[in-house]
Amino acid sequence: MSSVLNIATSGLISFQRSLQTISHNISNSGTEGYSRQIVDLKQSIPTFTGTGYVGNGVNVTGIARSYDDFLIKQVRDNTATQQQSEAYATLAKQVDSFIADDSVNLGNVMQEFFNSIQDVSTDPTSIAARQTMLGQADSMTVRFQAVTNRLDEMRAEVNGNLGNMVTQVNSASQSIAKLNQAISAALAGGGQAPSDLLDQRDQQILELSKIVGVNVLPQKNGQVAVIIGNGQSLVDGTSYSQLKAQTNAYGESKDLDINLITPNGVSTTITSNITGGGMGGVLGFRNQILDPTQNAIGRIVVGLTEDFNAQHVMGYDLNGVQGVNFFSAPPAPVVSGLPTNASTVSASIANPSQLGVSDYRLDIVAGGNFQLTDMGTGSVVLTGPAANPIDLTATTPALGLIVNVTSGALTLGDSFVIRPTRGVAGQFSVNTAITDPSMIAAAGGDPTLGQPFAGVGDNSNAKALVGLQKLKNLVANQATYQDAFGIAVSSLGSHTQTAKVNGEAQQRLLDHSLEEQSKISGVNLDEEAAKLVQFQQAYSASAQVVSIAREMFSDLIGAVR
Repeated sequence: MSSVLNIATSGLISFQRSLQTISHNISNSGTEGYSRQIVDLKQSIPTFTGTGYVGNGVNVTGIARSYDDFLIKQVRDNTATQQQSEAYATLAKQVDSFIADDSVNLGNVMQEFFNSIQDVSTDPTSIAARQTMLGQADSMTVRFQAVTNRLDEMRAEVNGNLGNMVTQVNSASQSIAKLNQAISAALAGGGQAPSDLLDQRDQQILELSKIVGVNVLPQKNGQVAVIIGNGQSLVDGTSYSQLKAQTNAYGESKDLDINLITPNGVSTTITSNITGGGMGGVLGFRNQILDPTQNAIGRIVVGLTEDFNAQHVMGYDLNGVQGVNFFSAPPAPVVSGLPTNASTVSASIANPSQLGVSDYRLDIVAGGNFQLTDMGTGSVVLTGPAANPIDLTATTPALGLIVNVTSGALTLGDSFVIRPTRGVAGQFSVNTAITDPSMIAAAGGDPTLGQPFAGVGDNSNAKALVGLQKLKNLVANQATYQDAFGIAVSSLGSHTQTAKVNGEAQQRLLDHSLEEQSKISGVNLDEEAAKLVQFQQAYSASAQVVSIAREMFSDLIGAVR
């Protein structure tokens, strides 16, 4: 009698546990990151009798989640790549839309400026034409400044995004470490894997992969290690590191670096090693779009200013006075130093035609040599003796720069960042010394050669100024000012389109991997409903067996009496 009752009781317990698990699945069908749980039922060891083995019911041997390591990793990796593409494309589209907009088109405003010079050339004595030329020059410089200010705003937005992402990474890494501890404690206490805790940890790691690409390494006691960057440990069991967005080592607050700070306080800059996730997309946008675009605009200003000033001073104004610089001189390249012995370095632009759109890092290496690295690509572009000055106009590639040591001496370990044209366009302006339209030097003659003033009605210098529009003095003497702007716009549009296509492709890959994972781990409500009916009936049947066993026991007692 007791064996029948025990068998029925084991069924009641097992089917009740199954019903609880199914209810748990149904309740969490909308919970992000939840994996369907399955009760593992095994028949009890039978009892041998003279006529054979008699069954002893059923046991619950465990509750496991439906899970596939490969699919989870695939989802995590595709999420990181998709988020990187999305962040990159979103920011790129903003810059592309702004730069290419007709209302801010720098090519158009340069055309209007040269049209006004043509009007002065047609009537060099016209004060109205000269005033229009000054007005167009002011409009052009203001437009360049506005574009630069907008790009600076985008740079500030990048910094804000990095700061927010760092906060999210730190929160996720702390949660993962705490879940590691809880999971190992649960395994030590009962030996069974805590499915819900494992799901929560996987979800935290997935959220982390939206921000930065990660690698996950299993450890003992059910814990995991989370690796980011180039092998940097973010979470190691129950300990975790923190990220910090801070002014870079060169003191440039507009270009934040990402530092990883270990639990014992060791700080390492990992900016160049970060890939994947929104953080990888934002940093990629800064390196591949924002910096080159801002530098390309600065390059135009450098070329236009130097060429125009050089020609303007070769003429005479309406009063027969030698012309002065028409535009204010562009600022020197920005140099930020990290010297080992207080040496200082400056740079100057010697040949605008050789200027690219890159920023550079100059490192002093062994043997008294320098190493010049393109900060956008991370590749070394030049090496050579660390002389004073370092002439980068006669090198291959020629970069149009001369680097001077202004104090101290270059020493092994010194490092300097050189940004040739970063801040130039923001300071583009008409020379304040030109206070009157009559000061426009439209007349010919060459004061530098002692050639006399050709007269107020002469327009030869104005014609020479107009001719600068067609001068190919940029991009290795292959582009005019407007060509150079067109190249920048084209490059920006190409990057933006590529980012859009990549983003769409990565989204399809992510959707596919999520679909495959859902087939394994997702809760199918129709399937769960069917199982609910099945186990409810099984539970009722087991309860009926208990009732029959009780009646049989009562009959037996009555017969004995």
